[in-house]
Amino acid sequence: MLDKARLYAESKKCIRCGLCQAVCPSYRAMRNEASVARGRNRLIRLLLEGQLSMTPRLKEDMFACLGCEACKINCPAGVITPELISALKAEYVEKDGLPFIQRTILRGVLPHSKRFALAMKMFKLGQTVKIVPGVASKMPETLSGRLAAIPERLPKPLSEELGKQDFPDGTKVAYFLSCTTNFMFPDLGWDALQVLERAGHGTAISTETVCCGKPQASLGDKETTVKMAIHNIRALSNLNVEAILTDCATCGSALKEYPHWLKGHPMEEEAKGIAEKVQDISEYLVKKGFKVGSLHQNLRVTYHDPCHLNHVLGVRTEPRQILKALPGVEFVESPDADRCCGGAGSFCLTHPEISERILEPKVSSLASTNPDLVATGCPMCKIQLQYGLRKTDVKVIHPVQLLARTFSEKTLRPDRSANK
Repeated sequence: MLDKARLYAESKKCIRCGLCQAVCPSYRAMRNEASVARGRNRLIRLLLEGQLSMTPRLKEDMFACLGCEACKINCPAGVITPELISALKAEYVEKDGLPFIQRTILRGVLPHSKRFALAMKMFKLGQTVKIVPGVASKMPETLSGRLAAIPERLPKPLSEELGKQDFPDGTKVAYFLSCTTNFMFPDLGWDALQVLERAGHGTAISTETVCCGKPQASLGDKETTVKMAIHNIRALSNLNVEAILTDCATCGSALKEYPHWLKGHPMEEEAKGIAEKVQDISEYLVKKGFKVGSLHQNLRVTYHDPCHLNHVLGVRTEPRQILKALPGVEFVESPDADRCCGGAGSFCLTHPEISERILEPKVSSLASTNPDLVATGCPMCKIQLQYGLRKTDVKVIHPVQLLARTFSEKTLRPDRSANK
C-alpha cells in the first residue's frame, strides 16, 4: 500500500522551478506538463489529496516515465520523483494486475534461469527457421528494428559455457552476469574476464544469480522485484570478495537499490552489504588499475553515457579514461553525451513511439562526431543505439571490449569450466 503521508510530504517539496524540463527525456519527446517531473509530482499530490482518482490516463502518464533519474539529480529541492512514480506504478499493478505478456515474462521467465534459457533457445530456433524474421516483418519498424539489433544468431549462453563456478581462495571479484551479456552478448563477459585477469584481479562469475529485478521494478511488479533481490542477495552474500562488478548500468543500479527495495525487510542489512560492494567494471578497473595491450586499433570512438551509470552509479569519467588509454584510438566527445537514448530496458518495447522520438536526436549527436564505433557501458543501450544507427556502418561496443582488443583481435574463450 502507498505510504501516503511520506509521499505527500515529498511531493510538496517540489518548488515548480521547471529545471526538470531541460533534462527529462519524456518531456523532450512529448512536450506536455504531465510528462515531466514537475507535472507528475503535482498529479501525485492531487491524487493523494483526493482531487484525482487512479484513472487509465494517470496510469499512462506515470508509466511513460523512463526512470532515468535525471530529474532527481538536477532537482534543487531534492525531490525523489522517481521513487514517487515507482510507488504509484506498484499501486496500479496491485490494483489492476499485469497484462498477460508482461506477467508471463516478469514472473514466469526472468526469475528462473532455466526457463529464461529455454525461452532464448526457442527464440534462437525461431531465428534459424525464419519465424522471428517473418514475425518481425509484420511489426512496426520501431519494434522489429530492436529485434534486428539482437545478434542474428544467438550464441550459447555464457552461463552454459562456464557451468557452476567455484570461488577459490584469492578470488577478489564476483562478476554479476547480466541477462543481456549472458544470453545475447557473451563475448562481453569473456572480454571482461580477460581484462580483469590481465590486471591481476582474480575474478569468478556468479552463475547462481538471476535477473537483477530492474525490469520488474520499472513496470511496477514490486512483489517479484523483492523476490529476485532476495534470491540474488543470498547467492552473493556467501562470497568472500571485495567487489561485485557489473558490465550493465541497469544491473549495477538495481543492485545498489536493493536496500531501498528491502527497506524494513529482515534482509535489509544484507542488502546494504551487497550494495556497498557493487561497482561498474570501468570504475573498478580505473580505481584498482588496468593493463593495456600493444595492439593498435586505429579507430575514432565516441561515448554514450547510460542514464543509470551516470545518474545512479555516478560513473562518468572512468569509461572515457579507458578509451583514451587505448593505442590507436582517437576519442571524440559527443554533444549531449549524457542525453538518454530512449531504450530504458523494456521501455523501448512498451512505448516504442516515445522511445523513437527520444532516440533520434541522440543518434544525430553521435553521428556528428563521425565515429567508427560508439562505446557505451550498458548492453541495453547498445541494442537501442544499434537500432538507431542501423542505416550506418557504425557499431556499438562496450569500452571493456575495446580494451580487450588491445590484447587479442578476437574474444578469447579459455576453459574455465568449474574454474579449471
